[in-house]
Amino acid sequence: MEYKVSTITIPSGNKLVAAHSSAQNKNNDYTRSDISLYVHNLYSGEVKLIDDFYPKVGNASGAGYSCLSYRKNTDKETLYVVYEANGSIEFQDLSRHLPVIKSYN
Repeated sequence: MEYKVSTITIPSGNKLVAAHSSAQNKNNDYTRSDISLYVHNLYSGEVKLIDDFYPKVGNASGAGYSCLSYRKNTDKETLYVVYEANGSIEFQDLSRHLPVIKSYN
């Protein structure tokens, strides 16, 4: 499983990695299966699925592109993803998942 990652520190001080990736290629070719958001607790080693935000199959000409971005300002935290979807570039605000991610320890 190949992950794109952003590191988030939770209140307990443990570091988490918010990772997104296709869980596995279920199509036996270069077609992307889906894109999901996972959290990996670097302290315990546990991995948890948070959201299967793009459950569709990618286009047959290639696996597609995706990028996860986490940003923490003094007053706000955000988590965004940009990904390829059937030839178009899609953007999603995944910040709604930050409370669940940060409660995972």
